[in-house]
Amino acid sequence: MPPVIELIQKTFPDAEPASGVTFDLISDDPRRREELIVPPGDQNVFNGFETVCFSRGNAQADLCDNSEKCAVRIHVAGVADFARSYSGDGAIARRADGTVTLEKTGDPAARVVADEKTGFVYRDTMSYNDGKSRKEYWGFAPKGTPEGLVFPSLSVEADIQRDRITTIWIKRIESVDLTSPIPPEIFATKLPAGALILDYRDGRDDTYRGVLRAPVTDLVAWADQVALTRKRFIPPVKPGDQAPSIKPAVWLDQTGKTEAPKLDGKVVLVDFWGVSCGPCIGQLPEVREAVEHFKGTDIRIIGLHDSSGTVKEVSEFAAKRGLAYPLAIDRPSSESGWFGATFAAYGVRGIPGTAVLDRHGRIVFIGQFSEAVNKAGELLK
Repeated sequence: MPPVIELIQKTFPDAEPASGVTFDLISDDPRRREELIVPPGDQNVFNGFETVCFSRGNAQADLCDNSEKCAVRIHVAGVADFARSYSGDGAIARRADGTVTLEKTGDPAARVVADEKTGFVYRDTMSYNDGKSRKEYWGFAPKGTPEGLVFPSLSVEADIQRDRITTIWIKRIESVDLTSPIPPEIFATKLPAGALILDYRDGRDDTYRGVLRAPVTDLVAWADQVALTRKRFIPPVKPGDQAPSIKPAVWLDQTGKTEAPKLDGKVVLVDFWGVSCGPCIGQLPEVREAVEHFKGTDIRIIGLHDSSGTVKEVSEFAAKRGLAYPLAIDRPSSESGWFGATFAAYGVRGIPGTAVLDRHGRIVFIGQFSEAVNKAGELLK
Protein backbone atom coordinates (compact mmCIF):
# COMPACT_ATOMS: atom_id res chain seq x y z
CA MET A 1 0.00 0.00 0.00
CA PRO A 2 1.42 3.44 -0.93
CA PRO A 3 2.58 5.41 2.15
CA VAL A 4 0.19 8.28 1.40
CA ILE A 5 -2.80 5.90 1.57
CA GLU A 6 -1.59 4.56 4.92
CA LEU A 7 -1.27 8.13 6.17
CA ILE A 8 -4.83 8.98 5.13
CA GLN A 9 -6.25 5.95 6.92
CA LYS A 10 -4.30 6.77 10.09
CA THR A 11 -5.39 10.42 9.98
CA PHE A 12 -9.02 9.62 9.22
CA PRO A 13 -9.69 6.25 10.91
CA ASP A 14 -13.46 6.58 10.52
CA ALA A 15 -13.30 7.18 6.78
CA GLU A 16 -14.16 4.53 4.21
CA PRO A 17 -11.11 2.54 3.03
CA ALA A 18 -8.98 4.56 0.64
CA SER A 19 -7.74 3.13 -2.65
CA GLY A 20 -4.87 4.09 -4.91
CA VAL A 21 -4.31 3.67 -8.62
CA THR A 22 -1.40 4.27 -10.96
CA PHE A 23 -2.01 4.98 -14.61
CA ASP A 24 -0.39 6.26 -17.77
CA LEU A 25 -2.03 9.23 -19.49
CA ILE A 26 -1.20 10.01 -23.13
CA SER A 27 -2.84 12.98 -24.84
CA ASP A 28 -2.30 15.12 -27.92
CA ASP A 29 -5.49 17.15 -27.32
CA PRO A 30 -8.19 16.19 -28.06
CA ARG A 31 -7.23 12.50 -28.24
CA ARG A 32 -6.53 10.81 -24.92
CA ARG A 33 -5.54 7.40 -23.64
CA GLU A 34 -5.70 6.42 -20.00
CA GLU A 35 -4.51 2.98 -18.90
CA LEU A 36 -4.43 1.60 -15.39
CA ILE A 37 -1.07 0.16 -14.39
CA VAL A 38 -1.93 -0.62 -10.76
CA PRO A 39 -4.26 -2.46 -10.63
CA PRO A 40 -3.55 -3.58 -14.20
CA GLY A 41 -6.04 -3.63 -16.99
CA ASP A 42 -8.77 -1.02 -17.38
CA GLN A 43 -8.30 1.29 -20.35
CA ASN A 44 -10.14 4.35 -21.65
CA VAL A 45 -9.36 5.74 -25.09
CA PHE A 46 -10.89 8.85 -26.69
CA ASN A 47 -10.02 9.23 -30.40
CA GLY A 48 -11.47 12.72 -30.74
CA PHE A 49 -14.98 11.50 -31.58
CA GLU A 50 -15.70 8.33 -29.63
CA THR A 51 -14.63 6.73 -26.37
CA VAL A 52 -13.80 3.08 -25.75
CA CYS A 53 -13.96 2.00 -22.10
CA PHE A 54 -12.49 -1.48 -21.66
CA SER A 55 -12.63 -3.40 -18.39
CA ARG A 56 -10.34 -6.40 -18.25
CA GLY A 57 -12.07 -7.64 -15.12
CA ASN A 58 -15.23 -8.59 -16.99
CA ALA A 59 -13.74 -8.46 -20.54
CA GLN A 60 -16.26 -5.83 -21.64
CA ALA A 61 -15.76 -2.81 -23.91
CA ASP A 62 -18.28 0.05 -24.10
CA LEU A 63 -18.12 2.14 -27.27
CA CYS A 64 -19.69 5.57 -26.77
CA ASP A 65 -20.03 8.97 -28.36
CA ASN A 66 -21.00 12.27 -26.76
CA SER A 67 -24.74 11.70 -26.94
CA GLU A 68 -26.82 12.35 -23.85
CA LYS A 69 -27.28 8.63 -23.28
CA CYS A 70 -23.58 7.82 -23.41
CA ALA A 71 -21.18 10.67 -22.70
CA VAL A 72 -17.39 10.54 -22.74
CA ARG A 73 -16.12 8.92 -19.55
CA ILE A 74 -12.41 9.70 -19.60
CA HIS A 75 -11.47 10.42 -15.99
CA VAL A 76 -8.60 12.77 -16.78
CA ALA A 77 -8.93 15.22 -19.65
CA GLY A 78 -5.27 16.18 -19.95
CA VAL A 79 -2.32 17.98 -18.39
CA ALA A 80 -4.56 20.85 -17.24
CA ASP A 81 -6.16 18.49 -14.72
CA PHE A 82 -2.80 18.23 -12.99
CA ALA A 83 -1.15 21.57 -13.65
CA ARG A 84 -3.51 24.37 -12.64
CA SER A 85 -2.75 27.99 -13.45
CA TYR A 86 -4.61 31.07 -12.35
CA SER A 87 -6.33 33.34 -14.86
CA GLY A 88 -6.01 36.56 -12.91
CA ASP A 89 -9.75 36.70 -12.31
CA GLY A 90 -10.51 38.41 -8.99
CA ALA A 91 -9.28 41.32 -6.90
CA ILE A 92 -5.70 41.23 -5.56
CA ALA A 93 -5.94 40.84 -1.80
CA ARG A 94 -2.27 40.28 -0.97
CA ARG A 95 1.23 40.05 -2.44
CA ALA A 96 4.06 38.40 -0.50
CA ASP A 97 7.18 36.30 -1.15
CA GLY A 98 6.50 36.06 -4.90
CA THR A 99 2.92 34.92 -4.48
CA VAL A 100 -0.30 36.73 -5.19
CA THR A 101 -3.66 36.13 -3.50
CA LEU A 102 -6.80 36.81 -5.53
CA GLU A 103 -10.28 36.94 -4.02
CA LYS A 104 -13.70 37.00 -5.61
CA THR A 105 -16.80 37.64 -3.52
CA GLY A 106 -20.36 36.49 -4.06
CA ASP A 107 -21.84 33.04 -4.43
CA PRO A 108 -19.77 31.23 -5.46
CA ALA A 109 -16.84 32.95 -3.78
CA ALA A 110 -13.25 32.09 -4.66
CA ARG A 111 -9.72 32.56 -3.30
CA VAL A 112 -6.53 31.63 -5.18
CA VAL A 113 -2.93 31.71 -3.99
CA ALA A 114 -0.48 31.43 -6.89
CA ASP A 115 3.10 32.10 -7.91
CA GLU A 116 2.99 35.51 -9.53
CA LYS A 117 5.71 34.68 -12.04
CA THR A 118 4.87 31.13 -13.18
CA GLY A 119 1.15 31.01 -12.39
CA PHE A 120 1.59 27.83 -10.31
CA VAL A 121 -1.41 27.46 -8.00
CA TYR A 122 -0.63 26.61 -4.39
CA ARG A 123 -4.21 26.82 -3.18
CA ASP A 124 -7.60 27.26 -4.86
CA THR A 125 -10.74 27.52 -2.74
CA MET A 126 -14.29 27.90 -4.00
CA SER A 127 -17.26 28.14 -1.63
CA TYR A 128 -20.89 28.15 -2.68
CA ASN A 129 -24.33 27.50 -1.26
CA ASP A 130 -23.81 30.40 1.17
CA GLY A 131 -20.59 28.81 2.37
CA LYS A 132 -22.15 25.45 3.20
CA SER A 133 -20.22 23.72 0.41
CA ARG A 134 -16.58 24.09 -0.50
CA LYS A 135 -14.01 22.75 -2.97
CA GLU A 136 -10.35 22.88 -1.97
CA TYR A 137 -7.22 22.37 -4.03
CA TRP A 138 -3.60 22.37 -2.84
CA GLY A 139 -0.53 22.06 -5.06
CA PHE A 140 2.89 21.09 -3.66
CA ALA A 141 6.52 20.81 -4.82
CA PRO A 142 6.30 22.51 -8.24
CA LYS A 143 8.41 21.11 -11.04
CA GLY A 144 9.04 22.57 -14.48
CA THR A 145 9.61 21.24 -17.99
CA PRO A 146 11.84 22.75 -20.72
CA GLU A 147 8.67 23.83 -22.51
CA GLY A 148 7.62 26.04 -19.58
CA LEU A 149 4.95 23.84 -17.99
CA VAL A 150 4.95 24.00 -14.19
CA PHE A 151 3.16 21.15 -12.45
CA PRO A 152 2.76 19.95 -8.86
CA SER A 153 4.60 16.81 -7.85
CA LEU A 154 1.73 16.30 -5.42
CA SER A 155 -1.77 17.77 -5.38
CA VAL A 156 -4.75 17.34 -3.09
CA GLU A 157 -8.39 18.06 -3.93
CA ALA A 158 -11.30 17.81 -1.53
CA ASP A 159 -15.08 18.24 -1.55
CA ILE A 160 -16.40 19.60 1.74
CA GLN A 161 -20.06 19.70 2.76
CA ARG A 162 -20.93 21.51 6.01
CA ASP A 163 -17.34 21.28 7.26
CA ARG A 164 -17.19 17.55 6.54
CA ILE A 165 -14.81 16.17 3.91
CA THR A 166 -16.88 13.94 1.66
CA THR A 167 -14.26 13.08 -0.97
CA ILE A 168 -10.54 13.60 -1.29
CA TRP A 169 -8.24 13.00 -4.27
CA ILE A 170 -4.47 12.87 -3.96
CA LYS A 171 -2.43 12.90 -7.17
CA ARG A 172 1.29 12.34 -7.49
CA ILE A 173 2.93 12.93 -10.87
CA GLU A 174 6.02 10.86 -11.55
CA SER A 175 6.97 12.38 -14.90
CA VAL A 176 5.73 14.57 -17.75
CA ASP A 177 7.01 14.27 -21.34
CA LEU A 178 5.79 16.89 -23.81
CA THR A 179 8.20 16.19 -26.68
CA SER A 180 8.13 12.47 -27.53
CA PRO A 181 6.17 11.75 -30.74
CA ILE A 182 2.92 9.84 -30.26
CA PRO A 183 2.24 7.06 -32.81
CA PRO A 184 -1.35 7.26 -34.13
CA GLU A 185 -1.96 3.61 -33.22
CA ILE A 186 -1.73 4.62 -29.55
CA PHE A 187 -5.33 5.85 -29.84
CA ALA A 188 -6.61 2.62 -31.40
CA THR A 189 -7.97 0.06 -28.94
CA LYS A 190 -6.69 -3.51 -29.24
CA LEU A 191 -8.97 -6.15 -27.77
CA PRO A 192 -8.64 -9.91 -27.28
CA ALA A 193 -10.95 -12.59 -28.58
CA GLY A 194 -13.88 -13.20 -26.26
CA ALA A 195 -14.39 -9.54 -25.30
CA LEU A 196 -18.03 -8.41 -25.03
CA ILE A 197 -18.72 -5.29 -27.12
CA LEU A 198 -21.55 -2.84 -26.32
CA ASP A 199 -21.96 -0.15 -28.98
CA TYR A 200 -23.98 2.77 -27.56
CA ARG A 201 -23.22 5.27 -30.32
CA ASP A 202 -25.89 7.55 -31.82
CA GLY A 203 -27.79 7.38 -28.51
CA ARG A 204 -29.80 4.50 -29.91
CA ASP A 205 -31.89 2.18 -27.81
CA ASP A 206 -31.10 -0.93 -29.84
CA THR A 207 -27.60 -1.23 -28.40
CA TYR A 208 -25.45 -3.62 -30.43
CA ARG A 209 -24.04 -6.48 -28.41
CA GLY A 210 -21.46 -8.89 -29.73
CA VAL A 211 -18.54 -11.06 -28.67
CA LEU A 212 -15.25 -10.90 -30.55
CA ARG A 213 -14.44 -14.21 -32.18
CA ALA A 214 -10.88 -13.07 -32.91
CA PRO A 215 -8.57 -10.31 -31.64
CA VAL A 216 -8.96 -6.83 -33.19
CA THR A 217 -6.34 -4.10 -33.46
CA ASP A 218 -8.80 -1.19 -33.72
CA LEU A 219 -12.20 -1.64 -32.08
CA VAL A 220 -13.77 1.51 -33.57
CA ALA A 221 -12.87 0.48 -37.14
CA TRP A 222 -14.23 -3.02 -36.49
CA ALA A 223 -17.46 -1.66 -34.97
CA ASP A 224 -17.95 0.75 -37.89
CA GLN A 225 -17.94 -2.19 -40.30
CA VAL A 226 -20.48 -4.00 -38.14
CA ALA A 227 -22.62 -0.86 -38.02
CA LEU A 228 -22.70 -0.67 -41.82
CA THR A 229 -24.25 -4.13 -42.01
CA ARG A 230 -26.82 -3.09 -39.38
CA LYS A 231 -27.60 0.34 -40.83
CA ARG A 232 -30.97 -0.63 -42.23
CA PHE A 233 -32.11 -1.75 -38.77
CA ILE A 234 -31.01 1.41 -36.91
CA PRO A 235 -33.79 4.04 -36.55
CA PRO A 236 -32.72 7.12 -38.58
CA VAL A 237 -34.50 9.48 -36.17
CA LYS A 238 -35.53 9.43 -32.52
CA PRO A 239 -37.59 11.61 -30.14
CA GLY A 240 -36.03 15.03 -29.79
CA ASP A 241 -34.67 15.09 -33.36
CA GLN A 242 -35.91 17.57 -35.93
CA ALA A 243 -38.54 15.74 -37.96
CA PRO A 244 -37.83 14.99 -41.62
CA SER A 245 -39.88 17.11 -44.01
CA ILE A 246 -43.20 15.68 -45.16
CA LYS A 247 -43.04 16.08 -48.94
CA PRO A 248 -45.31 13.46 -50.50
CA ALA A 249 -45.89 12.92 -54.20
CA VAL A 250 -49.40 14.37 -53.89
CA TRP A 251 -51.89 15.66 -51.30
CA LEU A 252 -55.51 14.62 -51.72
CA ASP A 253 -58.92 14.28 -50.10
CA GLN A 254 -62.14 12.42 -50.91
CA THR A 255 -62.51 14.30 -54.21
CA GLY A 256 -58.94 13.99 -55.53
CA LYS A 257 -55.83 16.18 -55.55
CA THR A 258 -55.75 19.13 -53.16
CA GLU A 259 -53.37 21.70 -51.66
CA ALA A 260 -50.98 20.83 -48.84
CA PRO A 261 -52.37 21.60 -45.38
CA LYS A 262 -50.78 24.36 -43.28
CA LEU A 263 -48.86 22.59 -40.53
CA ASP A 264 -46.52 25.32 -39.22
CA GLY A 265 -46.93 25.84 -35.49
CA LYS A 266 -49.26 22.85 -35.20
CA VAL A 267 -48.97 19.54 -33.39
CA VAL A 268 -48.91 16.98 -36.20
CA LEU A 269 -49.91 13.32 -35.95
CA VAL A 270 -48.87 11.31 -39.02
CA ASP A 271 -50.68 8.02 -39.65
CA PHE A 272 -48.57 5.80 -41.94
CA TRP A 273 -50.97 3.44 -43.72
CA GLY A 274 -52.11 1.76 -46.97
CA VAL A 275 -55.38 0.54 -48.48
CA SER A 276 -53.95 -2.95 -48.94
CA CYS A 277 -52.99 -3.19 -45.24
CA GLY A 278 -55.64 -5.03 -43.20
CA PRO A 279 -54.50 -3.73 -39.76
CA CYS A 280 -54.39 -0.18 -41.20
CA ILE A 281 -58.02 -0.42 -42.33
CA GLY A 282 -58.99 -1.95 -39.00
CA GLN A 283 -57.48 1.08 -37.23
CA LEU A 284 -59.36 3.70 -39.31
CA PRO A 285 -62.37 4.00 -36.94
CA GLU A 286 -59.90 4.96 -34.19
CA VAL A 287 -58.28 7.51 -36.51
CA ARG A 288 -61.65 9.05 -37.43
CA GLU A 289 -62.56 9.25 -33.75
CA ALA A 290 -59.30 11.07 -32.98
CA VAL A 291 -59.92 13.55 -35.82
CA GLU A 292 -63.33 14.35 -34.36
CA HIS A 293 -61.96 14.54 -30.80
CA PHE A 294 -59.24 17.06 -31.74
CA LYS A 295 -61.45 19.19 -34.00
CA GLY A 296 -60.97 22.88 -33.18
CA THR A 297 -57.56 22.34 -31.56
CA ASP A 298 -54.02 22.84 -32.84
CA ILE A 299 -53.60 19.13 -33.59
CA ARG A 300 -53.55 18.13 -37.24
CA ILE A 301 -53.92 14.48 -38.22
CA ILE A 302 -52.72 13.46 -41.67
CA GLY A 303 -52.85 10.06 -43.34
CA LEU A 304 -49.71 9.26 -45.35
CA HIS A 305 -50.33 6.38 -47.76
CA ASP A 306 -47.47 4.22 -49.02
CA SER A 307 -46.03 5.06 -52.43
CA SER A 308 -47.87 2.25 -54.21
CA GLY A 309 -51.24 4.07 -54.06
CA THR A 310 -52.87 6.09 -56.82
CA VAL A 311 -54.93 9.27 -56.46
CA LYS A 312 -58.07 7.58 -57.84
CA GLU A 313 -57.71 4.51 -55.63
CA VAL A 314 -56.99 6.40 -52.38
CA SER A 315 -59.54 9.21 -52.87
CA GLU A 316 -62.34 6.74 -53.70
CA PHE A 317 -61.39 4.67 -50.65
CA ALA A 318 -61.43 7.85 -48.51
CA ALA A 319 -64.91 8.78 -49.77
CA LYS A 320 -66.20 5.27 -49.08
CA ARG A 321 -64.72 5.17 -45.55
CA GLY A 322 -65.49 8.78 -44.62
CA LEU A 323 -61.88 9.89 -44.17
CA ALA A 324 -62.39 13.65 -43.78
CA TYR A 325 -58.82 14.72 -43.01
CA PRO A 326 -55.74 15.52 -45.11
CA LEU A 327 -54.32 12.55 -47.00
CA ALA A 328 -51.19 12.10 -49.07
CA ILE A 329 -49.37 9.50 -51.15
CA ASP A 330 -45.66 9.18 -50.44
CA ARG A 331 -42.85 9.43 -52.98
CA PRO A 332 -41.05 6.16 -53.81
CA SER A 333 -37.91 5.50 -51.78
CA SER A 334 -34.52 5.35 -53.47
CA GLU A 335 -33.72 2.32 -51.27
CA SER A 336 -35.51 -1.00 -51.61
CA GLY A 337 -37.47 -2.40 -48.71
CA TRP A 338 -39.35 0.79 -47.76
CA PHE A 339 -43.00 1.82 -48.22
CA GLY A 340 -41.88 5.26 -49.42
CA ALA A 341 -39.30 8.03 -49.05
CA THR A 342 -40.97 9.61 -45.99
CA PHE A 343 -41.54 6.20 -44.44
CA ALA A 344 -37.79 5.60 -44.79
CA ALA A 345 -36.91 9.02 -43.35
CA TYR A 346 -38.95 8.21 -40.24
CA GLY A 347 -37.71 4.61 -40.05
CA VAL A 348 -41.23 3.17 -40.45
CA ARG A 349 -40.84 -0.40 -41.77
CA GLY A 350 -44.17 -1.78 -40.60
CA ILE A 351 -47.67 -0.33 -40.98
CA PRO A 352 -49.78 0.95 -39.46
CA GLY A 353 -47.33 3.29 -37.73
CA THR A 354 -47.60 6.76 -36.24
CA ALA A 355 -45.36 9.76 -35.59
CA VAL A 356 -46.10 12.81 -33.44
CA LEU A 357 -44.41 16.16 -34.11
CA ASP A 358 -44.50 19.12 -31.72
CA ARG A 359 -45.20 22.74 -32.71
CA HIS A 360 -41.50 23.27 -33.46
CA GLY A 361 -41.28 20.32 -35.86
CA ARG A 362 -39.46 18.01 -33.46
CA ILE A 363 -40.25 14.32 -33.13
CA VAL A 364 -42.02 13.49 -29.90
CA PHE A 365 -43.06 9.89 -30.55
CA ILE A 366 -42.96 7.11 -33.13
CA GLY A 367 -45.04 4.01 -32.49
CA GLN A 368 -48.65 2.83 -32.15
CA PHE A 369 -51.60 5.12 -32.86
CA SER A 370 -53.30 4.78 -29.47
CA GLU A 371 -50.23 5.96 -27.60
CA ALA A 372 -49.57 8.64 -30.22
CA VAL A 373 -53.00 10.15 -29.53
CA ASN A 374 -52.13 10.45 -25.84
CA LYS A 375 -48.74 12.02 -26.65
CA ALA A 376 -50.37 14.55 -28.99
CA GLY A 377 -52.98 15.44 -26.37
CA GLU A 378 -50.28 16.11 -23.78
CA LEU A 379 -48.74 18.72 -26.09
CA LEU A 380 -51.93 20.81 -25.87
CA LYS A 381 -51.63 21.21 -22.10
